[in-house]
Amino acid sequence: MANPNGVLVVDDEPAIARVTFRALAKAGFQPIVEENGAAGLKAFLAESNAIDLVLADVVMPVMDGITMVQEIRKVRPGIPVLFMTAYSHKAVAVNETKFPLINKPFFSEDLIRTVIEILDSPKEASGNSADRCFCGQESMWKAANRYFDCCRKAGVITLNLERKKELRQNEQTKEKLGAPQVEDV
Repeated sequence: MANPNGVLVVDDEPAIARVTFRALAKAGFQPIVEENGAAGLKAFLAESNAIDLVLADVVMPVMDGITMVQEIRKVRPGIPVLFMTAYSHKAVAVNETKFPLINKPFFSEDLIRTVIEILDSPKEASGNSADRCFCGQESMWKAANRYFDCCRKAGVITLNLERKKELRQNEQTKEKLGAPQVEDV
């Protein structure tokens, strides 16, 4: 990435925070990790211009993720937010604004794809994007393509362009033959 996006990661589970940091850094993001909402809010206030997305656990000691986001949104109302939780929710609402959610445990690939999807979505979607699913509901080709592009940009892998073209042609052939496709949400 030419201009790395800063991601504030706030989670009280050290293992989750460590894995999340590594996945984001490997994909070319600039993660800042804090262990609870109070520390996350303090880091955001100190580095608000360097943070493009807040990735926060919902339930944490000292200050929970929802309270932290309420305070952050007083400073930057439009900042994109992605909540993570071990509980099964579809979305999290803060002051009547719905935010997307990724369930823990998650695969690094799903996290990266979701973060990219949120950052690529229009700014007006940064708060009410919870109605949109970020959990792999797009075709397998689109998901794989997005992941490979992200990894290639980060220098993690080099995808043979001929192989990429072949994969795209296979996907187009399936579409022509009427193979069932998952609709983009």
